[in-house]
Amino acid sequence: MATGKLAVWLVKADAADVEIALHCAAAAKHGYIALTASAHIMQEQKILKNLVQDARKAGGLCGSQFEVRAVSWFGLPEGEQELELKLEEWAAAVGTIKAYCTWLVENGGKANWSAKYRGGQLDDFRLLAKPFKEASPQFVDGGWFRFDEPGFTDAVVDFFLKCHGPRLLSNIATYCRELRAKERLEQEGQRSPAEIKRLAAEEAEGLDKLDKAVVRQGGEGPDLRGWKAKKMVRSQQWYFNGPGGESYLSISTAAAAIVNGTASTELNSDKAFTVAQLKAKCEAQGLKVTGTKKVLISRLEDAEKGIFDRPGRRKRPASRAGGGERPAKRVRTGVNPVRKELESLCALARVPYDKDASLHDLEMLVSFQLADIAKATAPMSNETVEFIIDAFSAAERGAAVSVASMATALGISSLLG
Repeated sequence: MATGKLAVWLVKADAADVEIALHCAAAAKHGYIALTASAHIMQEQKILKNLVQDARKAGGLCGSQFEVRAVSWFGLPEGEQELELKLEEWAAAVGTIKAYCTWLVENGGKANWSAKYRGGQLDDFRLLAKPFKEASPQFVDGGWFRFDEPGFTDAVVDFFLKCHGPRLLSNIATYCRELRAKERLEQEGQRSPAEIKRLAAEEAEGLDKLDKAVVRQGGEGPDLRGWKAKKMVRSQQWYFNGPGGESYLSISTAAAAIVNGTASTELNSDKAFTVAQLKAKCEAQGLKVTGTKKVLISRLEDAEKGIFDRPGRRKRPASRAGGGERPAKRVRTGVNPVRKELESLCALARVPYDKDASLHDLEMLVSFQLADIAKATAPMSNETVEFIIDAFSAAERGAAVSVASMATALGISSLLG
């Protein structure tokens, strides 16, 4: 099969990766070169996908614009009969980004051609090249970049270096997140340039941590466009908001699993809890608290079926060294300040208080209920969200939380009486 443009651009992208490793001084330039090559390869998938749809409507792939461009891109196969088969194969490959990247890995591309990572690089390139499109219209055709135009790569890389400064390929994604955050913050208005820069950097840092948490899980980097991240001042935890309305705290394994699409959507799913939280649930039900996470989950599931794995009682020793009377049994007095506080919070949020429920379950139910009530009455500000989180963190530590002050801060005093 004759070599197509795709093979040439794959070599360029891989060569740029090698140059980054060999020449650290010029790594920033080669980072932009690698980004440009990757963006070209991913843009071609979108163009070919549109041509496939047009060809299907017109009656077939053979003799269509898709055939002309696909042969130029993938290379000319041997034999007319093989060409028909190849056209169907290519049409299926460009159907989705994931299928396209899988095809690339199986046909000469490196293993790092993952769908989410490479698809995101095209979006990053478009973001960086917004001013380039206006400054160099000869390199743009409609909404597409003319990557094959002589001098395109040199022109766009030089423009990136002047406009955005030297950036390593590994840092470009974080930089683009900062740019998106700045655009959003500028649209909100009433913020100084210094504050916009600081908040954008913090948001990019949080999303970067979230991205790495998912990768540690063994999954691909998530598409974090449209996500917002905020760090709580007191608790120092990250609070994430997704474009679809999803929101959660921290970058725990459970949070990473949610972003990666592998977590259960149930609020009380045991798999979403940490080992410490599972042990607390076992202790609340009088079950053993030893074992791995898998063992603890199995123990809780058995308890739901009526099978209780409770700790055995210790046998009294036959004789006591040194004689003397048995020490008096300690009697716990007073009220658990955590439960007492959560009971008050349950009353505030009109959530039934279950004394047998774990502290984590009660806190989750109360937080969701309060958030729902506040959202129904007025838009939730970042300060309000932070207040709620800090209040529950304080309650978990047993600190006193004023129910009246919470109701006033949330603006729901009249609703709760």
